[in-house]
Formats: sequence, C-alpha cells, structure tokens
Amino acid sequence: MEYDKELHARFFAVLDAFRHVEIWKLTPELNHGETHCMKAISNCMGKSGGESVRVSDIVKVSEMPAPAVSRMLGRLEERGLITRSFDPCDRRNTLVEFTERGRSVFREADDTLNQFAHSVLSKMDEEKVVAIIEGMTEFMEISRNEIAQRCGCDRKEAAK
Repeated sequence: MEYDKELHARFFAVLDAFRHVEIWKLTPELNHGETHCMKAISNCMGKSGGESVRVSDIVKVSEMPAPAVSRMLGRLEERGLITRSFDPCDRRNTLVEFTERGRSVFREADDTLNQFAHSVLSKMDEEKVVAIIEGMTEFMEISRNEIAQRCGCDRKEAAK
C-alpha cells in the first residue's frame, strides 16, 4: 500500500479517540488495569482448575511486566479483593486467590463489560466486526515486528 498521509492521520486519530472512550466508567469498582489483572487471575484459575494461581502465571497471561503485576496485586490486596500467600510446596512462589468480595466484584465487572460488548457489537454488521478484528490483529503483528526490528529487541520485548 502506498503511504497516504491523510489515511495515516485518520487511523491514528481513531485509535486515540478510542482510548478516550470511557468504558471503565461502567465498572466503578475496578479501573482498566485492575480489570485486566483480575481477568488474568480468572483465566489462570480456569486453566489450572484451582482456586489459587502463581504470580508468574499471572505475569505470563496478562503480558504485563512483573513489577506492574506486583504493584497491581498489592492494590487489589489492600482493597480486600485478593489474598497472597506462599506456595506451601515451593516457598519461592507466591499464590494469589480471589476473596469472596473480589470474586463478586470481578464477576459483576466482567458481566457488565460482556453485556456492553454484546450490545455494541450486535449493532454492527458481523462481517465488519470480523474485518476490524482481522485488521487490528494484522496491524498489531506488523507493529510488533516493526518495533522489534527498529529497537533491535525480540518480538516478545516489543509486545510489552
């Protein structure tokens, strides 16, 4: 595709505008980062079938840097939404689990966001939604590769 300065500007203007759509107002108890972290915890629990998960697994699933996950878990713990404890089988690992309140807050936020997504997407043509998903996925992959190439890092680092 030939470089089109106007198309480039429109594309990035839409991306920037979407960042400012205040979806997180729908979940007043959790901000975007907290929701993302709790979703990662929930996904890890689903995969392991257990009630607790290792912090290292949360880092992998969330694709957030370990220090950011640690700070987020600290805030969630202070608010009584999760607990952290040492793994009795390997004290080098820290285990995380939802409190009853945390499970309830997460379920409510997740349900609200799923209902919102359903409501919005159901008002769009399915082919258009699929095209947006495929286009954004391709954009993300190309962007990660370009960043990795320009900064001399591997793709995994570029994805962060």
